[in-house]
Amino acid sequence: MHLFSTKAVLLSFASLAIADSCTEGPFVKDPPKAGVLPPSPACHTRWDNGEVIVGVEAWAAKFQMKAIRFKYSQQGWGPTLGTVDKHSEYHAVGEWSASEKISIRMWNNKPDDGDPVDAVGWIQISKKKNGEKLLDIGGDPKKTAKTENYGANMGGEMILGARVGSGAWLDYLEFNMLKSPVEKAELTDVKMNDRLEDVNKKQQGIDNVDLKTMYFVNENPKNGSNMIYGQHMSTTEKTRKEITTETTNEWSAGVSITVGASVGIPLISANVETTTSVGYANTEFKSETLEEEDVETLEWDFRCDPETPLPPQRAAKCVARSTSGDYKGSYVGTVKVELKDGSTYSYKEAGEVTSLSFLDASASCKEIDLKDVPSGATVGETEEVKNEKRNLQHLRVFRP
Repeated sequence: MHLFSTKAVLLSFASLAIADSCTEGPFVKDPPKAGVLPPSPACHTRWDNGEVIVGVEAWAAKFQMKAIRFKYSQQGWGPTLGTVDKHSEYHAVGEWSASEKISIRMWNNKPDDGDPVDAVGWIQISKKKNGEKLLDIGGDPKKTAKTENYGANMGGEMILGARVGSGAWLDYLEFNMLKSPVEKAELTDVKMNDRLEDVNKKQQGIDNVDLKTMYFVNENPKNGSNMIYGQHMSTTEKTRKEITTETTNEWSAGVSITVGASVGIPLISANVETTTSVGYANTEFKSETLEEEDVETLEWDFRCDPETPLPPQRAAKCVARSTSGDYKGSYVGTVKVELKDGSTYSYKEAGEVTSLSFLDASASCKEIDLKDVPSGATVGETEEVKNEKRNLQHLRVFRP
């Protein structure tokens, strides 16, 4: 699993739900190919899992290419396609990095006696930047077409897959090239796998948080003046929002996924329909990156009503609290991708959402005996009630 954060993110492609992953997708229309196209060529690709082909191993006989296999960027070498036998006198292996830009040249074979083309004749793969040959293999040059198959489009210069026809030899080979480099990608929606109603009923990850406890005291003697108090306070708490994905896509390396304005993730909320009235609600992500850490300021007031002041020899215990929501759950989402040629694709992604959020602070005060104030407690400032009318019904509002 890969975390999306403020660092560069590698785009991950899940699946486009296509019957044949080699005929639909971000591929060039005129790929490099050779041989004779069979009615149903086999599709060999893992592009929908974010992989590219980073290696080719091939065998050739005098009259044609005999077999081939491909190395995928994450899963490694795939099966051998075709036939490796005593006639397979030529062998070559070429490998390169997932980010390497490559160029491909291909030739048909040239059967004897004027027979039509029936196989792949030669394959040549080179580095785009300097022409260094990575793979150069074929049959007898006299049995290979003199003219290569011109007109192939290298597109984004990465191999996403191949269509192959094979049996006794390599009848057909077509490389699925990335049509155009990825320009940008945006996560446009996130749907959690667990219903928020169920999570909220269980109160998963929801905890009460004590922010501050303070005492206000009236040490005046009995029949002395009443006191009032009021203090505005605040504290900070670290918050976090993060989306992760399950797949790494090498063919869009360096492209960071941004978050669409419509994406919402579960954050703590006091306005949900639960028995406790506190739970998670889908809330706008409000960040273009897939991970955001912030600091939230929580504010409150410890204050008594001037109409109900603190009597002599009494104290008020005031506590500020919040509720935190530490959410973790899996999701499926949709990513909209735009290539540099302007074409767009939408695909499904899966991963995990985590968030740490807080409700606004709330404060409550309770009147207690002065003797119950613990030693070393934090004591706030008080002031005497001025021009006080001695009305006993207002003297004690917080009775223990």
